[in-house]
Amino acid sequence: MEVPGAGGATPRRGSVVVTDRRVFLQTQRGGEFEVQNFAFGPLTECNYTPGSALGGTIEFVADDRRARVTQILKDDGARIAALIRQQMTRPPAVPFDPSLFGTNLHKDQPSSGPDRKRRLSKKERAAAEAAEAAERAQKEELRQYILNLIRVLEGEEGTAPDWPLMVRPGERMVAAIPGPGLFEPRRGPGHYEGKSAGVSVPVGGRLHVRLGQSAGTFVQGEENPTIIDTGNVSITSQRVVFQGEKYTREWEFSKLIGVMHYSDRPLTAIQVSNRQKTSGIAYTQEISAIFQLAMTVAVAMFRGEDDEMLSELREELARQDTQLDPGGRLSLPN
Repeated sequence: MEVPGAGGATPRRGSVVVTDRRVFLQTQRGGEFEVQNFAFGPLTECNYTPGSALGGTIEFVADDRRARVTQILKDDGARIAALIRQQMTRPPAVPFDPSLFGTNLHKDQPSSGPDRKRRLSKKERAAAEAAEAAERAQKEELRQYILNLIRVLEGEEGTAPDWPLMVRPGERMVAAIPGPGLFEPRRGPGHYEGKSAGVSVPVGGRLHVRLGQSAGTFVQGEENPTIIDTGNVSITSQRVVFQGEKYTREWEFSKLIGVMHYSDRPLTAIQVSNRQKTSGIAYTQEISAIFQLAMTVAVAMFRGEDDEMLSELREELARQDTQLDPGGRLSLPN
């Protein structure tokens, strides 16, 4: 979602929580959570735009405040927007409290006590706590995956007995991920600009023939990344392989030119010298950190930078442990 600021809107990952009284848009910045709060009373607009195959956009408007949530699946976006608009037409259950705007649930507000209870109802507090629990679970999953990558770098062989990829001699599996999509550039429909310099002559019935030349110009549609298949993705120490129902793609690290992680959507483009057009992998926001970390580790292993990568992963593990339990001990592998 896009977070407004002095320098303009900033895209961040986040979550949407809808209660019977308001909408919470929760994002994370550094080690704290930030929440935009739209009560149904002052909320004047909730507009949904379907967008591309990667998801649509919901825009919230309340007085002089705006917020946009992007990359929402088509069916979910239409359903959520309709639900919110239905709630907007109902009379408010309680008077509107403007102090709830811009509430920071992680740092500025107390986690318990009479002040917290006064500001948030029981349902709203439960929704906020559920969002925080989901964020913590995602961090714990990332921490466990970092531990797995450390074991791979230390020489432990990854096992995936039912996995469809045949690993080459000397090749090591870094990640086996079911469900991602394969995206490739696809051109949208084109159109003519300008007008014809000829004349239209009827030749009988409803049939017309145009004589003369056309002064118009055909403009090709823009190319956009389009998901064309879903399947299994294998990230190894030598390559990335996509195996789907319709297509199979392989990106060899020996021909690698660059890896680009999109900042505004969960896509990773992989550029190789033996393929003219850039293609890559689409995945969910929930596993974006895991996927991108696996790519970084795999390329480092291909380049023989195992020791440097192992040191960086240990440092990242320490940071993750500090965020999960600031007062606890760090749990590093021996």
